[in-house]
Amino acid sequence: MKIYYSQVGGFAGIALSTEVDINSRPSEDRQRIQTMIDSARFFSLPSQFPSPKEGADYLIHKITIETEKSKHTVETTDLTMPNGLWPLVKYLIKESKSKY
Repeated sequence: MKIYYSQVGGFAGIALSTEVDINSRPSEDRQRIQTMIDSARFFSLPSQFPSPKEGADYLIHKITIETEKSKHTVETTDLTMPNGLWPLVKYLIKESKSKY
């Protein structure tokens, strides 16, 4: 399973991105990541959440998870993101920043 993440927008307009190959991670990490995906009900989320009607400095998060059998992309903002997705996004942000 692979996860592709990108973040754009915000006041400073700084872009982040990362790719996580879950299969190359230790089993403890794989299980933790899978738990975040399952808790978010990622594959049941809509592909896109409506953009906020107000505000200009929000962040746009795009997450694609690819398995052997399926591929699903979710695009949301920090203002419209479901609470269950936040742990996965925080993890992906940390992964993005660790590459710099």
